[in-house]
Amino acid sequence: MSNLFTEGLKDYFQQNTSLTIIDNEGHLQFDGYIDNYTLTPVGAGASGRSDQVDYAQLTRITIVVYATYTNVIDDTFNYEKRFSFFKDFDQEEVDLSSVEEEFVEEIFDQIIIDMFNESVANW
Repeated sequence: MSNLFTEGLKDYFQQNTSLTIIDNEGHLQFDGYIDNYTLTPVGAGASGRSDQVDYAQLTRITIVVYATYTNVIDDTFNYEKRFSFFKDFDQEEVDLSSVEEEFVEEIFDQIIIDMFNESVANW
């Protein structure tokens, strides 16, 4: 999962800036990790029967990425922060195992945009 995020971040920067990715000593440096991945019930559903328990109809996948950004040229833009995003889905209609990768990519896309905006969108 971390490789998927790293490659997505690199691709987004290459597509949206004229920056070149290098292995060491770059002017802009990112470091970080996936801090949290949770599934949380967010919408109750009633079974409608006294012999069955109620259930969580909507479930939320939340991913949190901790990132450190260093701008060697201008340190006023440096940050250390957590970025998060989520995706809600209906457990009755969606089998998470069949769409989890798609949901994770969608969440990562938004986190990458947020990191981009926080770091270089002000240029």
